[in-house]
Amino acid sequence: MPFSVYTNVWISGSRKLVYEKSPTSVLFDPNIKFHSFGFDAEDKYAELAFDGKANDWYFFSRFKMALYNTKTIKRSFEIVADNGKMLPAMTVFSSCIKYLVNHLLEACSKVVTESVEKSGSGLATGSAKNMDDKPIGSEDNSDTNRVRALKRSHFRWVLTVPAIWNDAAKQFMREAAIKAGIPGDQLLIALEPEVASIYCQSFPIPMLPGLKNDFVQLQPGDKYLILDAGGGTIDVTVHKVHHDGTLRELHAASGGDWGGTKVDKAFNDLLLNIVGNVVMKKVDRNDKWAYLDLFREFEVKKRTITPGMAGCIRMTVPFAFSETYKEERRREVK
Repeated sequence: MPFSVYTNVWISGSRKLVYEKSPTSVLFDPNIKFHSFGFDAEDKYAELAFDGKANDWYFFSRFKMALYNTKTIKRSFEIVADNGKMLPAMTVFSSCIKYLVNHLLEACSKVVTESVEKSGSGLATGSAKNMDDKPIGSEDNSDTNRVRALKRSHFRWVLTVPAIWNDAAKQFMREAAIKAGIPGDQLLIALEPEVASIYCQSFPIPMLPGLKNDFVQLQPGDKYLILDAGGGTIDVTVHKVHHDGTLRELHAASGGDWGGTKVDKAFNDLLLNIVGNVVMKKVDRNDKWAYLDLFREFEVKKRTITPGMAGCIRMTVPFAFSETYKEERRREVK
């Protein structure tokens, strides 16, 4: 089992902050052509809104839970963009997966190229942008095949989904991934808490403070619970380690839509109580930069909170909120 795990680092455009996760945001142009993903999509859409050009574009954010909230999932079902326009969910999901696949392939291409250049092999690099099953880099024939070109077929693609999703949602994600160009025979749909459970099998687990050992390795006969607190959902699974190293599921995976976005909604509700719905909608419509900046600031503050933390948490609120409040209410925010 491999023990080297690599994750991408994402940079937010406006604040230049480093994140290990990208926001689930995607932007399509007026011709329904994929434009950008993540922070790039948010920043571009804010720029379009500032210039009054956003109405013809399609911006989707935090749309993954649409698969959980839709009771009957059909291949043709649509989701709503920020401006009220709609696109087929299959188009939105498959475009995001395709972007992430391309992003991975290009990152691998860069690593392979740099490695070969350091070793003096003289690798000629190709492009993965068209999603063809072509090498990311071509072999150097003079180097007796020291470097194998990477292809999509060299990867085992694992797409993780929340445990609370039904079979229809999982099948939808599989079809979206295949439409994005991932070979169906090399695609694995896995439950997020079960993947976390496998991780716990392979790595020492930090124990609670005050216990005898700082770390513990799971042993045959051990039972353990995994609580995966993510952005949209919280998933729970309970496993037992067998003597041959395999796992037995003691309770069916369960959970709910209680993820970090619920905290964001509570923060949004707090703002609504302070400035009102009219002000929030006006800032969102007229100054998208300020709106995004406020919630990115909140995201940063969330990450600084610890269980034993006490006292106030201070945030910088963009000027557009106080100005819009004064225009609407004819008084200062208190």
